Amino acid sequence: KEICTLLSMIISFIMIIPISKFFLKMSFFKSLVKKIPIPLPAQNIKSKKVFWMLFVISGLVACVSFIPMVDIAKELFPDASNRRLTWFFPQRMNNSVMLWAVFNGIFGLILFYFSYIIFGKKNGINKKTWGLSITRYEFIKTLILGVLVFMCYYIILNIIYFIFHVDYRFWFMGVRIFQPKMILVLFMYAPFFFIFFFSNSLRVNGAMRFKNQSEWISRLIAGFANSAGLILIIVIQYFVFYITGEVFWTTNWLSVNLLFGLVPMMFILPYFNRIFFEMTGRVYLGPIITCLIFIMILSTNTVIYLPI
Repeated sequence: KEICTLLSMIISFIMIIPISKFFLKMSFFKSLVKKIPIPLPAQNIKSKKVFWMLFVISGLVACVSFIPMVDIAKELFPDASNRRLTWFFPQRMNNSVMLWAVFNGIFGLILFYFSYIIFGKKNGINKKTWGLSITRYEFIKTLILGVLVFMCYYIILNIIYFIFHVDYRFWFMGVRIFQPKMILVLFMYAPFFFIFFFSNSLRVNGAMRFKNQSEWISRLIAGFANSAGLILIIVIQYFVFYITGEVFWTTNWLSVNLLFGLVPMMFILPYFNRIFFEMTGRVYLGPIITCLIFIMILSTNTVIYLPI
């Protein structure tokens, strides 16, 4: 059963792509399809040094910032942290992930921009390769498309659940049907998580797409770049446990265990951001769709303390 529901989960994620393509063929959304910007020049020795230096820095920051954000979340969201009913960010476990995402999303944008100012600008990198250009009307249509894909994804899940009484799940991660109140939670958390999702899309497509580099290698590197910091936390936690018989983070061990479900989403996120970039030539559709779907998945996998 676990293997079958895992296959269902994988297929459901793949299904997002043809659903999006179907809508993009409609006359209303056709204007969202733009020419794909040219990739960055092929890497030389100097650019490779800069790239891997930024890779290591962002990974280490992602690693060392997670546990402090868990502690900060306890202070910023005392009701949820103490399991009291609240309308103010009512998910104890996701509050720390949200703070981590906001911090690392902003840090990633700063790192991206300063690497352009210090290195990219001096080496002929053109901002047009980032895929940022978009009109207000096109952005609104992109938002509408993202919501439609999100709705289709969960309508199909609900139909499957109604007929077969199964959903998509494996081990720590599950894609479940949700109650209407979860829409309120989604609107509460998604704008903050979007900072991270957009930052990832911009970096994956504006700083990790090189001429003459195999696409599968580019996506694989991007996947590890987005998840390496969190993977390192898990490695530290359980390597210490293997050596000493006690986990490294004893107080926040539950937050570390949450990463088993989070890491797979972080790894595949750049794949989706690249695919949607290749569909539209812009960096917006990917983070909108993945933010809505992934954050709903994250929200339905943890306890919620809403007073309804």
